[in-house]
Amino acid sequence: MPISTAETVPPLVRIILTQAIRRRANGGITPRTFAAQILRLEKEELNPKGLDLVSRELSGGRTRFIIKEATSGAVRDILEFAADGSIEPV
Repeated sequence: MPISTAETVPPLVRIILTQAIRRRANGGITPRTFAAQILRLEKEELNPKGLDLVSRELSGGRTRFIIKEATSGAVRDILEFAADGSIEPV
């Protein structure tokens, strides 16, 4: 089943996640600030739209974000980043 990002995930979410992960990777923000930004994004942009954000730290310093519908658990978007902050194909 294909993932549909256009239906519910605001483009701003991808932009903020990408910027935050890059800033964390290059030392521009602390891990604590990064976590606070992700929490704020979830509370202000995703939760009001019925979406949840799951973050996973993977091997090799990679990070994966999964955006799901809160009620059904249906995946709406997946973003995976390399340790240097670049986006990796999923």
